[in-house]
Amino acid sequence: MPIFVDNLKKNGKIDDIHLTIAIVGSRKLEQFEEEYINQGWGLMSPNLTIYGFDADQDACKKMNTKLQEQQISHQEKHIPLALWDSVETATLHITKFPACSSLYPPSQSYIDRFIGNSPLMELASTQEIQTTTLDDFCHSEEISEIDFIQIDTQGAELKILEGAKEILKSVLSLNVEVEFTSLYENQPLFGDVDLYLRKKGFTLFDFGTLYRDSRRRSSICSQEHPGQLIWTDAFYFQDLIQKSSAQESCNKTPEKLLKLACIADILKFPDVAMETLEWLTWKYGDNPKYNFANNIAEVLSQFHNLAKEGVGALPAMERIKGYLNSKYFLNQPVVKEDELHSRLKFRQFNLIIFPDWTQAEETMGLELQKVIKNLVTHPDRAKMTLLVDNSNIIAEDADLILSSVAMNLLMEEELEVDEGPEIILLGELSQIQWSALIPQLQGRIKLEHENGEAIAQLKAENIPVIELNNLSEKIHSFQTKE
Repeated sequence: MPIFVDNLKKNGKIDDIHLTIAIVGSRKLEQFEEEYINQGWGLMSPNLTIYGFDADQDACKKMNTKLQEQQISHQEKHIPLALWDSVETATLHITKFPACSSLYPPSQSYIDRFIGNSPLMELASTQEIQTTTLDDFCHSEEISEIDFIQIDTQGAELKILEGAKEILKSVLSLNVEVEFTSLYENQPLFGDVDLYLRKKGFTLFDFGTLYRDSRRRSSICSQEHPGQLIWTDAFYFQDLIQKSSAQESCNKTPEKLLKLACIADILKFPDVAMETLEWLTWKYGDNPKYNFANNIAEVLSQFHNLAKEGVGALPAMERIKGYLNSKYFLNQPVVKEDELHSRLKFRQFNLIIFPDWTQAEETMGLELQKVIKNLVTHPDRAKMTLLVDNSNIIAEDADLILSSVAMNLLMEEELEVDEGPEIILLGELSQIQWSALIPQLQGRIKLEHENGEAIAQLKAENIPVIELNNLSEKIHSFQTKE
């Protein structure tokens, strides 16, 4: 049972989001499987749309009839389409056990060598069918995004993914059946699927149950290795929090992140769900829609081992504790006062720069050296703090460049940076911290090469701009005001 989604729904936090999921290979084996709506997705109802696809027309008709009888509150329909990577006529290989039917012919080699699934996979008949792509379907139905895709199509998973290049850009998570052994002739295996999805920006998070099979001509197997790996379900997510050098996904919006948290929770990844909700709160918590601090605390309070010490004191709550209700701290005081002053070492004159760290190190170093030299040579350098944005570079790398600049100033100019100003890397700040920081700043020193994205995102354009050539004049004006 999802733990976060249930809480979010009760508190009206997901009333404005709508999930769309696609189930490819949606035929139900009633003796084995429960309805999709009972797998946790029902918590999103009525803001839920399910598209089911299966080549079996009778199965689709049966499922649609059943849904009508149930008078469901969400949108769900099963479409008799065989998805592939192209629109063409293809051969459906129907096996003795219908669920093993595939657009790939069963592997006779596998049937001859293994005993577990072999009887199920024997070919019964073939049928010519028309295939289409998921992209073509979405285009014809004017579907602009799908949040979650589940695919179980007996070896055809990669072909279906290749026919979904456009809609995949909107997808947050997938559950894909993958094979480690060729059950079907010339089918792609796990490595092929994994490589494709990783190139599309997805991260493998886990496998489901690992299914194995025993060799026909072997009477023994070990407990450590009980048969050859055959197939499993692979769970993939867009890791929207992880930074990369590549262009960030267009999915990295508060709404998409909230959807990701819900999907992860429904798929039984509560750790992913919580991390995403915490990050959302940290970044966007000033907006009540994306403030989940108390929701997280309420869920964690259900676990006795966490609640007894005070949920608010948990390390996972450190960045968002300012949003928490005081009851989650037990006898510990809620930290209302922002810790920026002590961490960032504010002085009388506080300035900020937004370097574009993607520039060549030499270029960046020279520009930083000009700025720091101007400050170091000012008579009031000991009263200054220079904050350096490092949102698009690892802190260790930025620190190395700054250390190199300081060394150059010492060797070439005989200037001691240690005497002032205080130079501080900002690190990552929440929106509430930025809101508290900006009023403390006297100016933003304009650089030739700036991180314009960070300036826009943090609304730093509201900070007074100081040109490097009139830096001394501006600092003098600060003194006059003082």
